[in-house]
Amino acid sequence: MFYGATGTHKTSNLGKAALWAMKKYGKPTRLVSADGGGWEPIQSLVDAGIVIPWQIRDRKFQIESVDQACQGYWPVDPTDPTSPLIEPFRVTYSGTCKVCGYEMKTNQAPRQQAYPCVKCKEQKPPIQSMVLITSKRTPNPENDLSQVAVVAYEGLTSFGDLMMTHLQRTKASLSQDPSFVWEDGSTSYAGGNMTYYGFVQNRLLEFVMKSNMLPVEKVIWTALEGRGQDDLTKAPIYGPSIVGKMATGKAGAWFGAMLHFEACESLGDVEQDPTLKGGVVAVKSQVRMYLRNHADAFTKVMFPAKTRAPYQYASQLPEYMETDVEKLYNKVDELRAKALAEVRAIQTKQEVAV
Repeated sequence: MFYGATGTHKTSNLGKAALWAMKKYGKPTRLVSADGGGWEPIQSLVDAGIVIPWQIRDRKFQIESVDQACQGYWPVDPTDPTSPLIEPFRVTYSGTCKVCGYEMKTNQAPRQQAYPCVKCKEQKPPIQSMVLITSKRTPNPENDLSQVAVVAYEGLTSFGDLMMTHLQRTKASLSQDPSFVWEDGSTSYAGGNMTYYGFVQNRLLEFVMKSNMLPVEKVIWTALEGRGQDDLTKAPIYGPSIVGKMATGKAGAWFGAMLHFEACESLGDVEQDPTLKGGVVAVKSQVRMYLRNHADAFTKVMFPAKTRAPYQYASQLPEYMETDVEKLYNKVDELRAKALAEVRAIQTKQEVAV
C-alpha cells in the first residue's frame, strides 16, 4: 500500500515500481485506475508499454468490474468501456480410469462426481469401472498473468468513492435483513450490514483479499491518507482513507507492506514583499517515504507504516527515505539475500556437526 495526501508522488512511484519490475523480470505492469487525475506522471511508461492502464470508472457495472479486476480479469480492449472482460483462469474437469488408463475430460461442470469409463464400456464383456472427476484450474492463454510482473490498483479511496456513487446512482436497496442479496450485473453480493458504508467497506476488504491471491510478483494499491476514529476509544487515527471514519484504521491490516508518503515543510529564506510589513517567509517542502510508524508533527497522532524486510536486518532500514520505491525494493532484496545466506550457513554448520 502506498498512501498519502494528493501530490506526494504515489503515481510516480507506481511508475518506479513498474521500471523495477521490468528490469528484474522483463514483464509489464497492469494499472487498474479509478482516480480522476489519471496516470499523466507515468505517461511515458504507458507509451513504452511498460505500464498497461485500464480506466475502470466508465464501466456500466462498476462494483462487479472492480471485483473482477481484483480477480485478474482484463478487458479485451482497455480503452473500450463495453469491452468484454477475460477471466485469468479456466476450470477443466478430468479423471483417469484406473482400469484402462483412459482420461476423460470436459470443460463443463459434471452433474455427478463419478462416471463409467467411456472406453471400458465399449469393451466386450464390459469392465465395470468408475472414473472420479476432479476440477483443475489452468491459466487462460488469452489473459496469462504469468506474463505480468505487477498489478497496481489506484486506488482504495477512489474505488470506495466509486462504489458509493454507484450505489446511490442505481438507488440500490440494501435490506435491513443481514442476509440480503444485491446484484450488480451478473454478480450477486450477500450483505451483513444495512448501510451503504458497511457494504462498501466489506467489499473493499473482500476485493483486496482477492487481489492478494494473484500469481504475480507484486500487487500494489494506492490510497489517499485519512483521519478517522478508533472504534473503542474514539481516539483519532490516521491511515489509508476509505469510506466511513471508523474504518480508516482497519485498512493497514489488509496489506503486507505499507508506505506513507508525506510532504514535510520547512522554513526557507525570507523574501521581502513591499506590500507586506516584515516580508514573507518562503516555505519549502520535501516529500518523504516513511517505512515505519511515525507521529504527525502537529497532532502527534501516529501514521502507520511498515515493510516486510527480513527480521534479522529490518533495523537496517531507515525510518524514512526519498520517494524512490525502486531503491527500497532493491535494498529489501539485498537484505533478503543476506538473511538467506545467514540461514544456510547455520544449516551447513548443523549438518557438519551431525
